[in-house]
Amino acid sequence: MLVLSERKALVWVIFMLLPSIICAQKTSEVIPDTTKVLEYANTSYSLLNQGDLQLSKKYAERADSLARAIGYQNGILTATVRFSGILRAERKLDSALVLIQGALETFEGKRNSPDLYNELGNIYKDQGNTTESLRAYQKALEEISLMDSSEVQGFRTGVKMNIASAYDKVGDFANAVEGYLNVIKDAEMTRDTVLWATTLNNISLVYSEMEEYEKADHYLERTMELAREKGLRGELYRANINLGVMRKDQGELEEALTYYERAYALHQELFPNRPPMILFFNMGNLNRLMKNYDQAEGYLRESLDYSEQSNVFEGIYYNVWELGELYYDQGNFEEALPYFQRSLNVAEQLDNAEFVISASESLYKTYRASRQFEEALTYFEKNKWVADSMATIEQERELANMESQLELNRQNEINELLQEKQAQQERRIEIQNILIAAAILILILIGALLYLARKNAREKEQLLAELEKQKKELQELNQAKDEVFAIVSHDLRSPLTSVQGVISLIRDDVLEGEDLMRLIDDIELSIRENVNVIEDLLAWAKDQLSGFDLNVTSQNLNPVIKDVVTTQSFIAIRKKIDLESNVGHEKVLADANALRVIFRNLVSNAIKYTGEGGRIQVESKEEDCSVIVSVRDNGVGIPEAEQHKIFNSNSWTRSGTKKEKGSGFGLSMTKDFVERMGGEIWFESKEAKGTTFYIELPKGE
Repeated sequence: MLVLSERKALVWVIFMLLPSIICAQKTSEVIPDTTKVLEYANTSYSLLNQGDLQLSKKYAERADSLARAIGYQNGILTATVRFSGILRAERKLDSALVLIQGALETFEGKRNSPDLYNELGNIYKDQGNTTESLRAYQKALEEISLMDSSEVQGFRTGVKMNIASAYDKVGDFANAVEGYLNVIKDAEMTRDTVLWATTLNNISLVYSEMEEYEKADHYLERTMELAREKGLRGELYRANINLGVMRKDQGELEEALTYYERAYALHQELFPNRPPMILFFNMGNLNRLMKNYDQAEGYLRESLDYSEQSNVFEGIYYNVWELGELYYDQGNFEEALPYFQRSLNVAEQLDNAEFVISASESLYKTYRASRQFEEALTYFEKNKWVADSMATIEQERELANMESQLELNRQNEINELLQEKQAQQERRIEIQNILIAAAILILILIGALLYLARKNAREKEQLLAELEKQKKELQELNQAKDEVFAIVSHDLRSPLTSVQGVISLIRDDVLEGEDLMRLIDDIELSIRENVNVIEDLLAWAKDQLSGFDLNVTSQNLNPVIKDVVTTQSFIAIRKKIDLESNVGHEKVLADANALRVIFRNLVSNAIKYTGEGGRIQVESKEEDCSVIVSVRDNGVGIPEAEQHKIFNSNSWTRSGTKKEKGSGFGLSMTKDFVERMGGEIWFESKEAKGTTFYIELPKGE
């Protein structure tokens, strides 16, 4: 009877330590109040697994109260499951059963009703009613479609674990191992290493109970390897406890103590605020077997204190029963009797027949050893009566298990028929999917052909538009070319003809002295004016034919503008125009040649449209990131109606104050160069009062 009791204690130890067996926790709401409900419920769950039943109940009450206040149905259901778990831990299984059955009447068919069926299965499992337990778990799996898809996999695996543990609890080890192996497949598929290690631990327990220690060792070694590889300290802790228990059962007590000590070190690391209630019981039991009675008594009394503080009645039973055995082994029968009597009282309070038998047998042997035969006979008869009742219950349980197996076989046959029907349905759906896919493919091909046809049409339209654009540009170029030729043939030919005439007059000695000098000055002025036109024409031609490559570098404005003013000063002097340059040594980012073309155009234009006695000023002003150069004259100005045309590339021009001619595209080219260098050009003008052009360029280094 002692071995059986210790084995049952072992099962209690492990299943109290494996919260993942119960079922996966879920949080799916985002509203603050509902989040608080789930937070309370999860805290209650954690405290329950730590053995603190009173505090766990307080948090469950908070969760239930808040959930009812805000009408949060899922929170009410979750709190109900927590209350049931607490009642099961207190061995108030009938109360837990009434609570869950009442909740099912309210929440049947609701989103989380599978949780209730899973908890119902846990209650029946704790009662030893395997048939009803398996039926409840099966119902939980049938209604799993009600849950959120994100919760299904974890919940299904949790129920499979519970089914395996139900078989394990009643000693159906074959089905227990098969169930655990199925859970391992799920864990491997989802790469859930914690679940994997937990299940390996559980399988090792099954083989340990079957006394197949070699297989148990194999699974524990796999658990340890996985726990070390993945850093699963909790599973390493449980594996050390299991190894300690198994070595104790094998009689290797010193090695068992080593594993318990390792487990205790891990417990301190992992659960510094959780009393090592179960571990101390195991260490007390082991030290008793090793006859280290003082150490054993110390561990057992600490474990008993923790059990009493947490109202863990099974813990109270095991510890007082073990203390009774401790005193019995030392021959101190009078000390042993109160502990055995208390263990019997707790066993009857828990309504646990196996506990009653163990306690009665211990009382019988202690009274007999102390030669109190009348009391010994009383407990012998009580033990026999309970044992006979247990035998009857065991027979009924075996019969129930057989019925359960028949029911499961029938259910499996039904499932196979359903699977066959489902396979047929899936084949029909597959054929339909193939036909649908073919139709979709045809539609895609038709759509692709239509798309290509429309794309070709768009490309043709774009090509025609591009051709039309190029045609227009060619027409504009032809127009510009005609105008250039007109300038070349008329405006540039005139000074050349004048030079030719003067040469003939000089050769014939017709002109001499002052007349000759005055005529030469006029010709020089005409040539200088036409040089400006020729330079514009050359720059324009280069830009149009091969592109005017700009080499933008840091340029000093002063020498460039000084050179332009110098070359244009002769024309200004002849027109009696005051040409001034007040440009500093600011640096700008620009191309040197383009810069020269820009200011030559602006200064020559200012001279062209300013009358005698006029004034032209070139000035510079430095800003934060740029430099602004202005070319200001007090000439004829630009009529307001014509101002929008001056940057037009269609060669808009007009005659100067001395009938000077221009190329017509100097300002257009100037604007293009300025903008290509990252600058900006604008002007201010009033007719008969003058014009100011502004050039803003980026500041150089």
